[in-house]
Amino acid sequence: MTMICNFKEVCMRRILLTVLVIMVASTLVWAGGGQQTQPAAPATPAAAAEPVTLRVWGGVPEENGPGDLIRAFEAANPNIKVEYTRFVNDDQGNLRLDTALVAGGQVDVYFTYRNDNLVRRASSGNALALDSIATADGMNLAQAFGDLTYATVNGGVYAIPTNKGPQFFMVNKDMFDAAGIPLPTSWTAADYRRIANQLSSGTGQDRIYGVMYPNWPQLFLLGAQSALGPNGFLKADGTSNFTDPLFREFIELRRTMQYDDRSEVPYVEVVSQNLSDATEFLTEQVAMIYTGTWRVRSVRDLETFPHDFKTAFVPLFTMKPGQTRTYNEGSLGDWAMIARDTKVADAAWKFIRYWATEGSDPMVAKGGKIPAWTEYPAAKVTEVMLGPDADKLFDIESFERVVLNAPLFSYQPTDPVAVTIYNDMRNVVKEEVELLYVGRQNLDQTIQAIDRRVNTLARSAR
Repeated sequence: MTMICNFKEVCMRRILLTVLVIMVASTLVWAGGGQQTQPAAPATPAAAAEPVTLRVWGGVPEENGPGDLIRAFEAANPNIKVEYTRFVNDDQGNLRLDTALVAGGQVDVYFTYRNDNLVRRASSGNALALDSIATADGMNLAQAFGDLTYATVNGGVYAIPTNKGPQFFMVNKDMFDAAGIPLPTSWTAADYRRIANQLSSGTGQDRIYGVMYPNWPQLFLLGAQSALGPNGFLKADGTSNFTDPLFREFIELRRTMQYDDRSEVPYVEVVSQNLSDATEFLTEQVAMIYTGTWRVRSVRDLETFPHDFKTAFVPLFTMKPGQTRTYNEGSLGDWAMIARDTKVADAAWKFIRYWATEGSDPMVAKGGKIPAWTEYPAAKVTEVMLGPDADKLFDIESFERVVLNAPLFSYQPTDPVAVTIYNDMRNVVKEEVELLYVGRQNLDQTIQAIDRRVNTLARSAR
């Protein structure tokens, strides 16, 4: 009897325990929305993170590096999908980007190529400060990229540079050798004019010119700005500095070489015929072009531009006696920025860090971009950028001396007024110099008009 009672008690306890378990389980299912109707499955690993779509706007065509870089990034980060929108880095293209930024919700990451645009976008609230994000990720921005003065607005860093882009003359070394001209390692404006003359020959359609410039408005300022440095077009009191003789001398140098010496391809022909500096150089119609590292990819493209001469690199000439420093328009650039209204800031930071650091190889190989990242080896730039046929196509010593190892001092403006009016100032110079080059005004009238109009711009910006 005792055994039976104990058995019944045990049975009752088991029944009550079973009922209690069922009640608790039912309560949990009800609290979870009543979705579970089957017994719980065995434990499984945590679900993958929610997929993220990252909208990136950049000025470089996908085939010139961004496409390969994005595919590698997506492979390493399978939960992040990147949609790349290419905009042309001109006034119309930048307006398109600015419109998308103001509209909101269309851009997460974007690239800015001019310092004045960087400051304007950061100041107007269209960019996210990166200091705290970088620190949390263990990155010291100054150690990783160097001088970030141009990206610093009101004490915060709003962009990281993905490119270090010096500009220089790319020259046909075979033509130099045939004329008995050593590659200049430093030269004056007088040397430059003389050598351009020596390299010019022929008449009419068979004319070979010593030099050609692309159609960039800032290149009417090149020689003066390279000597005067940042903010050189303004005086210390904030007024126009175009009465400085160097502006006059460089504008006149280009006019003389186009129309008197006939050693520079005339600007009006460059514009009216939409001449490509790559085509003219690689078909041996010109001996020198002023350009940047992106043009290396054209030299390597033997299918489009078959040629058998060797390309070398020469620095910009000096304008002032005793000039020891030559400022360069190209410096840290291709600034990666994060839109302030992004909802995916973590993914955006991960992407721009990857682009600027370990993921940058495709931009070197296909885009002709030298990473600004201080840990990227210089020897790797030569290997990746110049490619397997480097010895046949390039004078490697001049590339390393002029492009990789030369000190780089930028003449991009830093003064707030200079930054504000920079783009408008360049357009003013372009408009007035065009009138000079087509014979509608003389040099004195040109300089006076530029000086007057830049003073008006400066007053309006103060």
